[in-house]
Amino acid sequence: MDRHTIGGIAVGLFGLLWVVFLVSAVNTLDKLEAKDISAVMSMLVASAALVYTGYVNRKNEKWRESEAYLKRSEQLLLEAFEHLSSEMTEDGKYPLNNRMLWITSARLIKRSEQLSKLIIEEAHKDIYTSTRLLIKHRFYSLLKLGTEESMPMDYYAMSPEKFYVYGTKDREPLDESSLVVIFRFAQDTDGVDELKGRFTDKEINKLALFDSRGLGLLMKRVRALLQPKGSTNND
Repeated sequence: MDRHTIGGIAVGLFGLLWVVFLVSAVNTLDKLEAKDISAVMSMLVASAALVYTGYVNRKNEKWRESEAYLKRSEQLLLEAFEHLSSEMTEDGKYPLNNRMLWITSARLIKRSEQLSKLIIEEAHKDIYTSTRLLIKHRFYSLLKLGTEESMPMDYYAMSPEKFYVYGTKDREPLDESSLVVIFRFAQDTDGVDELKGRFTDKEINKLALFDSRGLGLLMKRVRALLQPKGSTNND
């Protein structure tokens, strides 16, 4: 039970006690003198003010917490984009094909998504959705998705054979789980809950046909290498 729930129960119980006290006071008013009635009314007003103040304070506290989660979630998305775009290839066309650069950016995106689930105010949820859409467009442009200039196959790995298994002297291939997170984010499709997962055949076909031909063709060849000889892919 979180402290917001405990606070709500406390305010509710106090309000119930206040109602019981009010009913009791009304039933005994005819037995009291004028000065006693004035004292009772003052107590009632003070009690009502206390209950209202408690409610407002709790509401404000929830708003501030939601706002804090909003700001941090937005900041993490911006950091994810800035991190991936902080180092570029020599020709300046693409983010550097560095394994840890992509993994770190993907982790920042996933952390933002986790914190965004703690945003409870509708106004804050709307703001996060708008910010998320803006950053998605920036990633889409950075990765040159949907264009003829999207990254070639050898950007992601030296060869399909070296995408999962590679030697110490080979350039490290990009991690597929980080590619899944970042490309799904940029393409505005459902992401994964953690930094893990693989592209579906449908996603690979879409990449090859429309968004990033190099990555799509690479993943097709990687998947083909993983299939037992003589088997076919029916998707």
